[in-house]
Amino acid sequence: MLDFKQNRTNRWQILSILLLFMAAVCLGQFAHGPLSPFIMQSLNLNKTQMGTLAMAVFGGGVFTTLLSGWLVDILGVKKMALVGGALMAAAFIGLFWAHTFTQTFWLLILVGIGFGTISPLTNKGVFLWFPSNERAFALGVKQSGSGIGTAIGAFLLPALALHYNWNTAYGFIGLTVIIATSITFYLYHDPTGAEKEELKRVNNGKHDGIGVSIWGNEMMICSACGLILGMAQGSFTTFLTPFLKENVNMPVVMAGSCLAVAQLGGTIGRPVWGLISDYIFQGNRKRAFYLLTLIAGLQGTILAFTAPGVSRIILIPNVFLLGATSMAWNALLFTLAIELTSQAKAGTASGMITTANFAGLGFGPPLFGYLVDIGGYRLAFLVFSLGLIIWGLFLAWWPLEKRLARRNSHYPPARAKKYPGGQLSR
Repeated sequence: MLDFKQNRTNRWQILSILLLFMAAVCLGQFAHGPLSPFIMQSLNLNKTQMGTLAMAVFGGGVFTTLLSGWLVDILGVKKMALVGGALMAAAFIGLFWAHTFTQTFWLLILVGIGFGTISPLTNKGVFLWFPSNERAFALGVKQSGSGIGTAIGAFLLPALALHYNWNTAYGFIGLTVIIATSITFYLYHDPTGAEKEELKRVNNGKHDGIGVSIWGNEMMICSACGLILGMAQGSFTTFLTPFLKENVNMPVVMAGSCLAVAQLGGTIGRPVWGLISDYIFQGNRKRAFYLLTLIAGLQGTILAFTAPGVSRIILIPNVFLLGATSMAWNALLFTLAIELTSQAKAGTASGMITTANFAGLGFGPPLFGYLVDIGGYRLAFLVFSLGLIIWGLFLAWWPLEKRLARRNSHYPPARAKKYPGGQLSR
């Protein structure tokens, strides 16, 4: 086992590097949300077409993320950070010159392919450096980089697009990603002996985790969580600004600022949910996750009935809580999935969850946009919110602890491990 008591200061420095990298790439990955009114106007798109562009951003990674996760386990964090950052930077620079729907679509596909490496490599970095009783919080801090980047984008990118155009905003993102990738590649390093320790654990058949199969039922349900919450996150991120502009009659910059409030909620929510899971629920990730899902469904339902002229005192807290749930779930799910498998397979497990997440982020917005086109925003928000509530109730019922306890009964006590939350498992 790695000695996590050594280099205590270094691990927080490494987390800061991964946080910076995450913020920079997510500034661009979610830029289509605040820039959507400008892209729709410039390219003369309807909402379904805008949803298709959002699908491209995440759809590009659907078929490559699992491979990327496997490559992270083979090649390591540092090399894959360079690969992913370079792909994304090239795509963003290309968007500076994009002036048609087709050009924009394919460049956003490339953005998604590059982004497919980010979660596996950053999650792997966290799991290499942090002990189990700090991982959910550390992953939450790292994932808050997504909220930081998108919140900065929600404030900054509409202003850039208004003053220049949406292409210039993407060019700025490209330069930012180049700088962040260079810093990460230069400063990041694995703990001393980490690679040898992992190889030794794999060769001996030992795991820093429960050892559930990547293709087991537990991981399939975790993947379904990534799909469903990804659909909600992608849709709310893409359409919150147009919804507030068209249904609540907000100016576009103010509507973008509300998206920034939601992203701020997601930024704060990620480490907070990690702390809740680590300490209040004593490592039980499932309990925290279904509570988060139910609250997200409730907030989406409230937003569905938001009318023009609604008081900001009511709207802002609702938008904040929507972000603190529907945009703050990633770290909990990554922690659960990796703890169910093993540290040695952290990249592959992350890649599997990210693949499902990308599928949801990609296919959710076109469905949401279609529902808006046929029945309005209220219908779309109600359908998605009801789906979250139903899934949250299923997770509350899901007998994960009992299933793992039964699995544990087939193995001798020497091989038994504790499931986070106190339940026995393989």
